Amino acid sequence: MNRRTFLTNSLAFSALGLLSPQGARSAPPAPPKPASAPKQAVLPQKITIPDVRPEVKTAFYLSEDSPLKLSSLPIGQPFLFYYPLVCTPALLINLGKFAPPIQSIRYRTGLNEESEHDWHGGAGPEHSIVAFSAICPHDLTYTTRQLSLMSYRHKKSGYYAPQDRVITCCSHGSAYDATKGGQAIKGPGKKPLGSVPLLYDQASDSLAPAPLQGYSVIPAFLKKHRKTLRRDFGKTYRSKAKGKIILTPLDTFSAKTVKC
Repeated sequence: MNRRTFLTNSLAFSALGLLSPQGARSAPPAPPKPASAPKQAVLPQKITIPDVRPEVKTAFYLSEDSPLKLSSLPIGQPFLFYYPLVCTPALLINLGKFAPPIQSIRYRTGLNEESEHDWHGGAGPEHSIVAFSAICPHDLTYTTRQLSLMSYRHKKSGYYAPQDRVITCCSHGSAYDATKGGQAIKGPGKKPLGSVPLLYDQASDSLAPAPLQGYSVIPAFLKKHRKTLRRDFGKTYRSKAKGKIILTPLDTFSAKTVKC
């Protein structure tokens, strides 16, 4: 190899950094990757419900002299109350977990008819308190002082409560998801429970019910049980509930509660 060839090759290898470390020029270090931003919790889209203001002033009470304070509402214990009429039972439940709003709950209302509605989600500081009609949409079974076939399972329990936080109707074995707008999840019932939006007042730590939303069985319920309702509630059984809405633990409301 002559001198010119040697010098030419040496310069080429030097440019590629393939000579000794002392003579090599290392490539500049790659710039560090920018730190990824921390993941943000994805919050559900807020559901706007038209006209949730109650037609008459109402508020939940544990007794005539004791207004409900959410801080004292136990998790997993269902309370029965009458709303929107003095004869239509409903359940108030603290789920103990966030219940997000849901857009477009769809269900069949006839052979070739469908309907849908939005669900407002849970209320209260943790958005965990929900309320639903205690009238089963399947066969209009409801809770009375004598017997309650409607119940709430906070924990998964056997065939009729295949998951946590389920409202069951033991008349025919229907089950409804209390965390997802009362949607039917088991049994012959296919339509969701009617839901009661709840108005939360942070200053007083209180709740008040708003007009019923979603699928309503009230007209059919009044027609089917007219004689019994008239006997139990008198001639004013169609009156609207107003003023103090008394909450009663479901387990003590009925003489017998059936849990399936």
